[in-house]
Amino acid sequence: RSPVRSPSPPRARGCDVRPRVREERRPLKRLALVASLMAAVAPVAAQAPVPTAEHEQLTVLVGAWKMAGTFLGGTVSGALTCERFPGGFHVVCRGRYDLAKDGSSQTYDEIGIWGYDPEERAYSWQGANSLGWTPLGGIRGRRDPNGWTWTRETREAGKPVTYRWVFLETKDRISVKGETSTAAGAPEVFVDSVLTRVK
Repeated sequence: RSPVRSPSPPRARGCDVRPRVREERRPLKRLALVASLMAAVAPVAAQAPVPTAEHEQLTVLVGAWKMAGTFLGGTVSGALTCERFPGGFHVVCRGRYDLAKDGSSQTYDEIGIWGYDPEERAYSWQGANSLGWTPLGGIRGRRDPNGWTWTRETREAGKPVTYRWVFLETKDRISVKGETSTAAGAPEVFVDSVLTRVK
């Protein structure tokens, strides 16, 4: 004869301990995920780049300057202020200038960001002005004891054009001369100005 089994107590509807076990395990999985992410980020933070000696060379631009000279066949004057950007890798310059040409004048603003690329071993400049000139990249420079030489290769009207700027430094003074050249013609000067430190 089969043994008599006690009937199982009725299980309340909607009650099941298994989902509760899964819920208790989820926080442990989240902690493991956070720990793995922290482990991945730690080496990146430990290897964060620091400014090089070449970056430090950019600090000669920091300060307030006044500018006067010629630009695009007219006369130009104005002022700019250059500040070291947080982190120490860039210098940001903002200026406002008055350009007089052919009996008329206009005021334009300009912003420039100066930096150094250790991979290319070259200085860089990018920026824009309110006249519509926006060379956001492609300008590279090298430094020598007297200042900088900057170049940019581009195309205008379908033809290759080379821009070249030479910065010559003396105490509290920087002369800037820029010229363009094409394969067919001699270089033409488009800017010849002097920056004088105010403070």
